[in-house]
Amino acid sequence: MRIVVINEQGEREVFNGLRSPGSKIDLAIPDAGNSRARIFVNGILVEERDL
Repeated sequence: MRIVVINEQGEREVFNGLRSPGSKIDLAIPDAGNSRARIFVNGILVEERDL
């Protein structure tokens, strides 16, 4: 699983690791204005959401 945050400052990876199916990930992401998160599973974009 990989989580990337995109905002005015650019794109940065905030999480990259293996997790068991059904597990939850709790991340604190500093607010930097208009931000968007992209969530990838096995290299495939599965969700994109506004933060």
